Amino acid sequence: MFKKTIQQVALLGAAASFALSSLAACAPQAGLLPGAPGFNTLQPGRLTALSQTRSGKKWTIALYLAGDNNLYSAGLDDINEMEAGLAKNPQAAELIDVIVLFDGLPQGDSKIYRIRPDANGYDQNIVSEVIDDRGAVIPMDTKEVDTGNPEVLHRFMDYLTRNHAAQYNSFSIWNHGDGIFRGNPGQDPSQGGSSFFQSVAGGEQRVQGLSSQAFASDDNGGELHLKDLNPGLALATRNLGRPLDIFGFDTCLMQYVETAYQLRGQANILVASEELEPGDGWDYHAYLGTIAQNPNMNPVQVAAMMVDTYGASYRPGGSQRGRDITLSALDINKMMNTLVPSINRLGAELQAALPAEKPAIDAARNATQGFYNRDSADLGDFIKQLSSRTQNPGLQAAIAGVDQAIKQTVINETHYGAPARATGMQMYFPRASMGFNRRYEDASQVNYAETRVWGDFLKAFTSR
Repeated sequence: MFKKTIQQVALLGAAASFALSSLAACAPQAGLLPGAPGFNTLQPGRLTALSQTRSGKKWTIALYLAGDNNLYSAGLDDINEMEAGLAKNPQAAELIDVIVLFDGLPQGDSKIYRIRPDANGYDQNIVSEVIDDRGAVIPMDTKEVDTGNPEVLHRFMDYLTRNHAAQYNSFSIWNHGDGIFRGNPGQDPSQGGSSFFQSVAGGEQRVQGLSSQAFASDDNGGELHLKDLNPGLALATRNLGRPLDIFGFDTCLMQYVETAYQLRGQANILVASEELEPGDGWDYHAYLGTIAQNPNMNPVQVAAMMVDTYGASYRPGGSQRGRDITLSALDINKMMNTLVPSINRLGAELQAALPAEKPAIDAARNATQGFYNRDSADLGDFIKQLSSRTQNPGLQAAIAGVDQAIKQTVINETHYGAPARATGMQMYFPRASMGFNRRYEDASQVNYAETRVWGDFLKAFTSR
């Protein structure tokens, strides 16, 4: 059953307001903000652990819903999905906090919602409470935030983890997404690269291109980039005394090895999509409904379930419209311990094999599963393509190492439609003819650049 059309005007101001005591956001702790590459690595000895006392909740599930753009009605719809999901077990509200920072198209409509079960199920009315944060996140005079301003993200993450910490904590960003770089080099504007939506059979895809933002774009403000995540995550890590259990992107194109690396030490699991997401995004009805019925699920179980409910919602008989989907959950700690070292070895072997193996590498890259961002490629499919094209013993050994590490890192993945060979993660990997983007060398923007080995291979590969 397709989603109902949302009547936006009827929803404005529909929620009742409940005042909750809160602490104003404080300045970030010294030593936890960007500096040298690797600044976001967890340092337990420096944590103040402001939220060691728990709320008694099993889960806090938070969403940064940046809807001040053409996704506005979809954002309202997803709040209704959340309310309907919690209604599958209304008593679960005692064990689960679902907190949403919402900003829509109208000026002055920014709110922090505590999602409540809707006894009427999925409908057009928002019944959730509006939290009075007393200006900690939303200015008391304007009632309007710019979700593309990094300071808003940081204030919300600080406020959230000070006041709504639970045994398990999940934080996701809802909006458009454009990968690890702004824009899409190589995308032909005539193919829809500058549009937010691309029409497809059975629905629309969220699309951004040459003139687009990275993620969390605000039509009346700015945009966010990878580097903007870390100060807010540092505050959350400090307040919780440990990393977030799950960090998610309900956006297009954010499931990269590089994205997961950016979150190291500050989140344990990344849930995101390699490919474009359909306009309907995640299935919050099924996602929150499953947690409501099973509030004792652990983070690995929840992350795997997020992937499963998303995939099921777009397959034949599912509740949402769209096609050509991917979603995966990655264990960031296992990635750091096994996958990153194995990619380093592969990068070194690839560079050493040039120029003799250039034809095989080039052919493998050109045959690899790709996505909307043409300068990236699915890592698991690339090593499969390369393995069938080379007899080089060093490369074969490195390929085996990466393959084993991927199996350990990917908690769960789903794909349907065109990305038939997706394996759960992509990397920046331009074709030889595309050239090398020098931004990939800037570790202050993309932390993965500090590993150097993969970037050194790419520079050699694209210059010969």
